[in-house]
Amino acid sequence: GFAAVGLLRVQGRQRAIAILAVMILDGLLYTLLVVAPGPIAALALVGLSGATGAFLIVSITTLVQLITPQAMRGRVFGLLGTISGSI
Repeated sequence: GFAAVGLLRVQGRQRAIAILAVMILDGLLYTLLVVAPGPIAALALVGLSGATGAFLIVSITTLVQLITPQAMRGRVFGLLGTISGSI
């Protein structure tokens, strides 16, 4: 997932569509995990879920960095870390 987001150079609307598609895929993979026929299938689904999660983390973090003014970045990422840590 980390390598894929680094290799794919999507901008603007394509980036938004890619992030939305990967979010849907991530949810679908976790849903399919419930009905996995065996441990090998479950392991494959967990691996794919990890890749989609990595893609989403990097993409969303990059967007937050791009839209946050430089003077506010520390505060924004501190709040983001606090919220995600408490969840």
